[in-house]
Amino acid sequence: MQTLARRSLLAGLATLPAAAQAQDAPLRAPLRIVFSFAAGGAGDAVARLLAEQLQARLGRPAIVENRTGAGGRIGAQAVKAAAPDGNTLLFAAAGQMVLQPLTEASLGYDPVADFRPVTQVLRFGQVLAVGPENPSRSVADLVAWFRADPTRRSFGSPGIGLGAHFAGPEFGRLAGVPLEHVAYRGTAAAMPDLQAGRIGMFVASLGEFREHHRAGRVRILASTDAVRSAAMPEIPTLREAGYDILAPGWFALYAPARTPDAVIARLAAVTDEAIAAGPLRARIEALGFEPSGTGPAALAALQRAEFAQWTAVVRASGFQPAG
Repeated sequence: MQTLARRSLLAGLATLPAAAQAQDAPLRAPLRIVFSFAAGGAGDAVARLLAEQLQARLGRPAIVENRTGAGGRIGAQAVKAAAPDGNTLLFAAAGQMVLQPLTEASLGYDPVADFRPVTQVLRFGQVLAVGPENPSRSVADLVAWFRADPTRRSFGSPGIGLGAHFAGPEFGRLAGVPLEHVAYRGTAAAMPDLQAGRIGMFVASLGEFREHHRAGRVRILASTDAVRSAAMPEIPTLREAGYDILAPGWFALYAPARTPDAVIARLAAVTDEAIAAGPLRARIEALGFEPSGTGPAALAALQRAEFAQWTAVVRASGFQPAG
């Protein structure tokens, strides 16, 4: 009798952990976080610290893999094709999930159908900046400066099809001063032209210009965020200047479509814990970004809302999608 009871107990103990292990098994394998852009930038730095934090919390290796090329499409396509087991995630920029469907005719992935939102990691505003020789001290000054001489009406951004790109023509449209776009390979490449006055204005993230502004190498006039940034509360928003322009940027985690709900929930919870903790939060804030941590549902809603917003802006700019 005791032998039979012991066998029944062992069978039960073996069955229950097996079911639990089947559900948790994907979260014991190495975690691969795909970042679609080059190593060394602010986004890459956050991705690597996030990987360290997730490794400690999940108890398994976590690495960042830079899959660059085609404006972020290569990395996104790689995660789309990965197994939906929670072992491969995309550390995606807002442009990959919101803007590129509007600017690329052959994207190679559907941001909604091919991915599941996990959580937003950080957000940031874009800013309008001028060179030190530009006399403008406010948005009103800048509009007057553009109006006074049409040959000055140019602006730069870190690349074609980004939020910074479309914030420029939208500002020009609302101000009645059409602006010619000059695309650069990143903000650093544009600094000589901006400082020398060869372009009238540049739009990029606050984090890229904060130290240059403080050193007097550029002058930030306004942000494209809904409210003033906690990192630089002295910088007004474009809305305060009378221009209803929002061009937020962000980075978020996505998993391949068909990743199970339980896996998504676990990854979101652990990531949000990491964002709220000291090391990752401090690093995000030091780079001029704002820590987030939205969870899946709020990220999905944000993505839908921003797609609708950017659809109107891109159409108003007259931009034609690339083939």
